[in-house]
Amino acid sequence: MDNKQFGMQRQIYWCILVDNSGSMSTHRNAIYETLVVVMESLRKLESTFAVARFGGRKNQRILKNLEDVFNVRDGQYVLEALTFDEGTYPATGLANVAETIFPKKEKESSNKNGILRFVLMITDGLTTEGNDESYHQTLDDNGIHLGFLFIETKTQSTSQILLRGLKETPNCIVKAEDIDQLPTEISTLMDKMVQKFFKEQSSTSGETTWPTIDSKVPSASNLSLDPEFTVLNCKYEANNSISYVINSPTASIPRLDQIQTLLSPYLSRSSEYTNVTSHAIDNLRKYYQTLKLDSTMQAMEKIWIQTESTLTGLIDDVSNVLGEVVFPFNKFTRYKAASRGSSINLPGVIKYITTDGNYKKIFSAKLAGGKRDHAVCFVLDISISMFGSLSFGLFEAMVVLMGALHKLEMTNIGIVVFGKEVCLVKTNEQTWRNASIFTLMQQLRFNIENDTRDADALEVAIDLLNQSTTRGEKKIFIITDGYGNCGNRLALVQQRAERDGIDLVAMAFGIDQSNLNSVYKRYLHCTTVKGLPRALRSLFEQEHQILAIEWPPKPIENKRTTTEEEKKSLFENLEAKKIFDQMV
Repeated sequence: MDNKQFGMQRQIYWCILVDNSGSMSTHRNAIYETLVVVMESLRKLESTFAVARFGGRKNQRILKNLEDVFNVRDGQYVLEALTFDEGTYPATGLANVAETIFPKKEKESSNKNGILRFVLMITDGLTTEGNDESYHQTLDDNGIHLGFLFIETKTQSTSQILLRGLKETPNCIVKAEDIDQLPTEISTLMDKMVQKFFKEQSSTSGETTWPTIDSKVPSASNLSLDPEFTVLNCKYEANNSISYVINSPTASIPRLDQIQTLLSPYLSRSSEYTNVTSHAIDNLRKYYQTLKLDSTMQAMEKIWIQTESTLTGLIDDVSNVLGEVVFPFNKFTRYKAASRGSSINLPGVIKYITTDGNYKKIFSAKLAGGKRDHAVCFVLDISISMFGSLSFGLFEAMVVLMGALHKLEMTNIGIVVFGKEVCLVKTNEQTWRNASIFTLMQQLRFNIENDTRDADALEVAIDLLNQSTTRGEKKIFIITDGYGNCGNRLALVQQRAERDGIDLVAMAFGIDQSNLNSVYKRYLHCTTVKGLPRALRSLFEQEHQILAIEWPPKPIENKRTTTEEEKKSLFENLEAKKIFDQMV
């Protein structure tokens, strides 16, 4: 993206439009496999997407709406709904589906809000609707960016029927003999579609704008209760529970070199980065004042305490590491004899005289009664891509870290959660007790937020720490999978943290893959929270990087490549075998 376009945050909405004609039936399994890959990839990236099919003139069907949060049942439904027994009317299908998914009346508001409308059509091109004017009319009226993925036999060139009048449309042609390349080719095509848009926009001029991040706070009257705390259902086991990966000591902020021209205007902006000091802190204070103790709150606290009791030994280990290498003593309250100081130590003077000047500690200085005066802010990713082992790992990590900080008598702790929005949960004003525990646990739901505003959340955390009066360390621990939707702004935020003397460390806990190494300078990823003591010590003592290949191998059944016969059996009799999760 051009630097001048950086100020507007773009959101890409996808519609996958599948040809349900009879001629596509011979490619049935490859299309199923492709859809599984695409839908799961978009889910992991938390992209907003819809799926539709077209065939007869009046038989278009929406299989998944844009606003639906994608799950296994949706995937199963999409596959079952593809019958491959209709005609082929792509222009009519595009027009009708577009008006449902991307209506004309919302085109202007979508453009204003930075929403890009992309339609990816999967077809063989066999149609009598070759009039390019009908396509262009729909694209212009509905503000759509179109791409084609064609499936052809070796001897046919059916794609040319559509491409004659749509030569500039991004497309990809896959021959039936190379059908196994379809999942790879479709991802390449989607990237090509996005790159084409931004190249066309690169000449647009305008000044970069930096909006003020609006940090929400919980609402006592609108709490989404989860009394069973379903995160506990994501409990998992790892082959090696203490394995971990950390960054290289020489690592730099990823992608910062690509946006150097934006760095100065971003760091020197005159407007507020967030509303933390102006509104959010006051609003959070009012929330806790109105929160009433009830049985649900007590039940949530009980779950936390029970989890804490099972992790007591680990809390002790993490506490020792934090106290030694992360948050050392930096404030002393009692005087002790010293060789330098601002006041005289009378016993030291007497000893100096009796030893003929050999004893030198004749002054008093505050060197005993050590305390820790540091500030820390936890930033927690609650987006749907975290669901699974990473969500359970996040919960256990917070139990351990909060318990360890309590043992160190550290109270200057803030908590921010983020998904589609950023929510301030705790500042140093709130003590860590039933109300704050309940509030945090009610936020830890990983099946609602289909967006990841990681950079926004970090802006809030930086502002929260900047208003702290501590003279000690200021650290941000962001627990996330590294898949965010703020683009290169994440690099700018990390640079701002460095400028303000704030140490930012990204963390992940779980056996699922993360993207921390691609977007964060400092990070650690543990298979379970049991690896946290060693990982923290290695990271803060600057040991050599532990490479991902040194992790214990996954079970053989997960490593083995699926054969074509096994793939074929997966897609047989979809209505009877509800196994979408096995396909993923």
